[in-house]
Formats: sequence, C-alpha cells, structure tokens
Amino acid sequence: MPDLAASGVLVTDKHPYQGFIPKDARGVILGGTPPHRFCARTGLVKGDMDFYYGSRVNLFWDAMEVVFGEELSFIHTLRAAEKPLPYSEVRPLFESFLASHNLGIADTLHTYFRKGQSSADQDILPIRFNPRLWQYLSSRPQLTHLFCSSRYVSLWLLQSLLNSKRIRFIGTDAVSFSFEDGYLPQRQLRIIHLHSPSRAASKDLLRLVPPGKDIKDNSPLQQQIIALGTLYRRDFAEAGIID
Repeated sequence: MPDLAASGVLVTDKHPYQGFIPKDARGVILGGTPPHRFCARTGLVKGDMDFYYGSRVNLFWDAMEVVFGEELSFIHTLRAAEKPLPYSEVRPLFESFLASHNLGIADTLHTYFRKGQSSADQDILPIRFNPRLWQYLSSRPQLTHLFCSSRYVSLWLLQSLLNSKRIRFIGTDAVSFSFEDGYLPQRQLRIIHLHSPSRAASKDLLRLVPPGKDIKDNSPLQQQIIALGTLYRRDFAEAGIID
C-alpha cells in the first residue's frame, strides 16, 4: 500500500453513490472511487455527469456505445447541460441502460483517505470497504463476471471479501472464487480487468487495437473511444455478456 501520510495532505472522502446490481445481473462493473469533487458534492463542472465514471475526461460511457452498438443519447444531453443535473435525475437513466444488458455497477470502497485531490488509485488508502458488496454479489444467482477498472480495485475487492471469510479461491490465479457454504457455494465468479477509461490512459490504445478504417477516419478522441470500446467488447464477449 502507498505511504500516503508521508507524501502529502490527506483528504477523507466518503463514496457518494449507491450500488446498482439487478437480481438478474450477469456482470458487475467494479471501480474504486469517483474523483474528489464527486465525493465532496461540490465543484462539478460542465461536462461532468453525477454518476459512476461521470468525469468529463472519462471515456467509459462513450466506450459502452461501441460495446453495445447503440447511441446513449442521454450522455450527450447530460454533458451539454450548462450545469450538471443532480444524481437523483441522472441515476435512473444509467440504471435503465445497465439493467437492459443485465449489468450492475458498484465501487469497492466506502470511506478512504486520498492524497490531495488525486484520482489515481495508488493515492487512495481504504478506511472501510463497501459493506453491502458481498451481500449483492453472493445473492445474484446469474452473476458470473466482475469487471474491475484496475488491479487496485480487484485487490480491494478480494481484501474486503477475505476479511469477511466468505470466499474461497479456485485455482492459483486469484481471479476466480466462489462463496462459502450458505452463499451459493457452487457458483464461480471470475474477475476481468478492464483497461482504464480515463482519457489520459487511453492514449496508448491505438497500438493495442488494429487500426481499421472505422478508426482512422475519425478524430483523435473518437479514435480513442473506438479503440477502448473494441477492447471492452472483447472483454464482455469473453464473459458472455454480448455475442
């Protein structure tokens, strides 16, 4: 774990959002924490959306358009608003989309120290893990895959579940596990690590994805989105979420 106390001012944040995991979810998108301005509930700027992965420089929801081959018109409307709409109005739009694809979304942390206002996972130190996460995961019989936004996130996930002594690993790769007796013990869950959806981290993606004509004929930003969505589409296909 990073030694944050020796490296700068620590800010204590609390996660601002509720998890959403439908009863028939087959996959769950798992992150760590939103940026500080989302947790502080102040300072959201034009282009931000008050929801998971809602930062104006986060390409996650744009990539979802590529994954499922459908336009999410509401994200473009939300980003164009002069003032970000409140969570209570934004939440149903995203949850409806996720439910239509049997997906859930949640984060692993409840409260945490943060170095300054950094959004980097290495600058986060957990105080308390999401107390409801294992209840969600253990009670969804169709759930098979967890899509983690970084390896820090999967580490936090496994730490939180191991602390409760409610899982056992399958194999030696620490990416497959099942719940102990009384928590659907026959069901295996597998972790898939997604590429970071931040705009800065996605700049390297074109070297990972063959540059087809649909990529080369677009703006640099749209090229990033298509490349990121192409990688995500492979991950979701591997999990059986899409064909």
